[in-house]
Amino acid sequence: MRNLTYSAPLYVNITKTIIKKG
Repeated sequence: MRNLTYSAPLYVNITKTIIKKG
């Protein structure tokens, strides 16, 4: 699953953005 390596950083970025807004 090479997609995981690409999706992981994106997921972290989105999570950090949500935490910033919250």
